[in-house]
Amino acid sequence: MKKLFSITAIVLLTWLSLCAACATCNAQSGIWCWTTWRESAPALVITNPSITGISNAYYWSDLNPAPGKYNWARVDADLNAALKYGKHAAISVAAASKTPEWVKSKTKCLYFREYRKDGDGKAYEVILPVPYDSVYIKEWTTFIAELGKHVAANAKWNTVLTHVSLSGVGATTCEWRLPQMVPTREQPDITNATELWRAAGYSGDKIIKCFDTFRKAWRTAFPSKALVIDIMNDNEFPLGIDTINVNEGIFANCLATNKPERYIFKATSLTNNSKGTLIIYMQKLGLRTCWQTNQSIYGAAPCNPCNNTSMTDALNIGISLKVDYIEMQTQAILNYPLPAKNAAIKYQAID
Repeated sequence: MKKLFSITAIVLLTWLSLCAACATCNAQSGIWCWTTWRESAPALVITNPSITGISNAYYWSDLNPAPGKYNWARVDADLNAALKYGKHAAISVAAASKTPEWVKSKTKCLYFREYRKDGDGKAYEVILPVPYDSVYIKEWTTFIAELGKHVAANAKWNTVLTHVSLSGVGATTCEWRLPQMVPTREQPDITNATELWRAAGYSGDKIIKCFDTFRKAWRTAFPSKALVIDIMNDNEFPLGIDTINVNEGIFANCLATNKPERYIFKATSLTNNSKGTLIIYMQKLGLRTCWQTNQSIYGAAPCNPCNNTSMTDALNIGISLKVDYIEMQTQAILNYPLPAKNAAIKYQAID
């Protein structure tokens, strides 16, 4: 097996620097709201005293509808709302299948049909630019730079914006994953991801190189902000092509920087029966972590039961594992305000 990284050595070299996180990075704490894609936080959430900040979720296609054209209206409104109500704010932009059509039209794209692994289990279809395509990389990094310039132009926004998502490779969200399913007897109608990626010249090395390129672009565009990486429990990248573990490569890449404390790894699977295996592993590496409640915890299948107790249990798991902060989706906060309030109080006690 090809050996790419020595995680243990990097941890030893970076441990002391992780103990001295910058003041901006320390702004993340408590309970945050993860907004519904393309929607701003409702008044009941943004005025909720239990909520520390709002993680605003956007599509690249909405913000950059044509070459050289940008629509910052919702970004402006969301940051102004954070200012008005005394909240911190974050920005997450999904690329991948949410890439503008004008970019897709000039890059190599792949079509996938898959089934969701949890939630409703329904089939979905995506068209993705190949993430290591040079045109895609150029347009995405150009967008990142323009977003950074726009936010930096307003000094007041920089006082509330604490972090941005380090996105660029994914399927439908900011999560670092790629379609990897293959047809089975039970699901014969899905595409063969392995064959498609092999034909497109996929390798784990290329994805790790993409990560480093996008990491540098986000770091340059937002030099004083923490960068959050949405990471999956498993190495959810194409199987059977090479033996490279992309997740391990991403961890090592961040640990090898001169400020590894700037990077926060987010797991998106917090429920009332979570074991925290990935969180614990990343913390042992010396990485900062946060957790997002799984959508099933507020009522989507296959959650059972869904009530104040199960939400409280889920939040307590995150707090007990000392994650920097916990994100609850908008609907979770609206459905379960008391668990959110109690969790916020516990975070205050820790601080």
